[in-house]
Amino acid sequence: MDDIKQLLTYLQGDTSSDKLQEAKIQFKKLKDEELKILVQPIDKMHWDHAADVLIEIGYPRVHKILPDLLEWLMDINWPGANRISEFLVSIREPLIPSIKEALKSEDMIWKYWIIECVLIKWSVDLVEQITDELIFVASEFDDEEVHLSALKLLVQYKMLESEESLNLINSKLQDIRNRDIFDELNELKAMVLNGNPTID
Repeated sequence: MDDIKQLLTYLQGDTSSDKLQEAKIQFKKLKDEELKILVQPIDKMHWDHAADVLIEIGYPRVHKILPDLLEWLMDINWPGANRISEFLVSIREPLIPSIKEALKSEDMIWKYWIIECVLIKWSVDLVEQITDELIFVASEFDDEEVHLSALKLLVQYKMLESEESLNLINSKLQDIRNRDIFDELNELKAMVLNGNPTID
């Protein structure tokens, strides 16, 4: 374990390329269940290289740590988060159970980044498997406007019948808390009525 701790220090941003390559070789020898040690190790100065190592190890080896990798998106500004999000997009269907759980959480920022960095990049057939969770998020109210991101995705991918979409939009239009997004909701409503799912 001491060797692993030493190798983790080699993931720091200013480590020589020789030491970094040595660490990568050794990390790739870890058992799949040991890979969690690479998820946001030590401190943020090590996260960029840790993300690179995990991406190089790749799927399916990272299958057991998919929920942990998804947690990296709790703040897209964290080092390595953008690359991890792109990696997660490529994993596709095996990630769905972890996303379903995350969308049930109370962390609105995390839900926002999952929708904006993963789900909008997926095809309709994948996103449709998360319809119930997206409807739940879209039905909520939050200051981060995650409900609006979920609603846009539902409308864009035509995952609801027009009447169901309109009912959801109209209920939000009647809610005084939604006045600041009144124009966006009306734009969504017009798109549903016109049958045009294109969202800017």
